[in-house]
Amino acid sequence: MPLKTFYIVPQSSGSTVRVLLGQRQLIQRWVEGKQVQGLIPAHAGQWALFGGLAEDTQDLSQAAIQLFLNQTGIDLADPNVAARYCVSAQELKLIQDNNHNTFHAYYFTISDPGMDGLAKDTSAHINNRSVRDGVFLAVAAKEASQAERLLGPTPAPAEGGWRAYLVTNYYDGKSPGQLNTDIDTLTNQITQSSQDSDAWYRLALQQRPAIDTRPKGMPMIF
Repeated sequence: MPLKTFYIVPQSSGSTVRVLLGQRQLIQRWVEGKQVQGLIPAHAGQWALFGGLAEDTQDLSQAAIQLFLNQTGIDLADPNVAARYCVSAQELKLIQDNNHNTFHAYYFTISDPGMDGLAKDTSAHINNRSVRDGVFLAVAAKEASQAERLLGPTPAPAEGGWRAYLVTNYYDGKSPGQLNTDIDTLTNQITQSSQDSDAWYRLALQQRPAIDTRPKGMPMIF
């Protein structure tokens, strides 16, 4: 079954609209609920939207919701969970970039307190490793324009670059021998993945559904 790219964008309905971003791991230690020695994920270290590749199922919204569950521990398919964050609207969009490549973005609107709760709960699930997909390190709820400014490549460490970073964090500070070529492969991987394009994240943020932020009871003007 073919795979499609889905991004999930929670946005708040307060006077200042915020969206939820996650910071991706530089070295991912948990995959499918199991501990691994470590691998370099796409967009390593970057702030990004939740989501990724999922099977092209008949229910595309469910595919996005499953990705979000795997990465955050939050099951939006559960009515009680949706009520906890005051989910008021949901929308799935098919988005096309300038090169005619497409991806899906799943948007859901929650209350302003709901956004605070979602960020707190997601952070807790990530920190205690109760998520199936351990690709994220941290979360942040940011005003939309601030969120876009967070996106972008991850700069290499100032001292020693990515190779020194891997020696410290992948090899536990013990430099591999001269015959070990794995570190060269890993260095190339993290160099490239930390520079992965953020263009689709930006498109998904820019095409968010409009939210009515007027106080309740304010008349609509045409």
